[in-house]
Amino acid sequence: MPDLNKGIRLAERYTLERPLGRGGEASTWLATDRLTKTRVALKIVPADAALRLREEWQANLRLMHAHIVRAFEFHEDGDIAFYSQQFIDGPDIGVLAGKPLVDMLPPIGLLAEALRYAHGKGVVHRDLKASNVLLDHNGVPYLGDFGVASPVGAPARGGSPVATSPQAARGEPAAPSDDIYALGVLVHELIAGKPPGAGPLTALSGEPIPGAVDELVACLLDVDAACRPDAAGVVEALAAAGYRAG
Repeated sequence: MPDLNKGIRLAERYTLERPLGRGGEASTWLATDRLTKTRVALKIVPADAALRLREEWQANLRLMHAHIVRAFEFHEDGDIAFYSQQFIDGPDIGVLAGKPLVDMLPPIGLLAEALRYAHGKGVVHRDLKASNVLLDHNGVPYLGDFGVASPVGAPARGGSPVATSPQAARGEPAAPSDDIYALGVLVHELIAGKPPGAGPLTALSGEPIPGAVDELVACLLDVDAACRPDAAGVVEALAAAGYRAG
């Protein structure tokens, strides 16, 4: 892949501003769209990975939800391929680690709503982790990076080892319960400041954890997929505990 630098124009349309991140063979850049006069994020790969990126883009196009990063247009330009997507102007959800539960859990409810929608479309994200959930300037979460997403029932591939469900680790087909397990890992990390392990869940903030929240996290992380709630159940459980999605 050619060097990418500030000021380069791609497809005679997008002017690169600054890098936003890199993962595997892809890099993501903030760019200005000459046609729409808006800022967008571009996910860019070498031309030999264009087919995989196009498949990811096509999967993303199906997902139009208020809390899922929107995909826009796909392009091939010389030695690279890329697609444009919604630019979220804030940090990832990891900044909520150690915050009071009243600040942390309502956005988790919105994230669960995004998972409910994706699962309803037959899509398993398979890489749910803090760096793939961005917050805008109002603290609203957006689920992004569907690069290793799989249709429900398809062979599992990729994903983050720390958030891999026992079923996915055994090579079982992708299932919504895999994302629910990963959500449990994320919630545990935000509350306790570390991944799940031995011992009770304790809040990094020092506040007492309501029994309903402790029970919910335990259910999300249950080794038996059948014992985990679905995404709608997560939203309902949080609301019942006093943390309505918002």
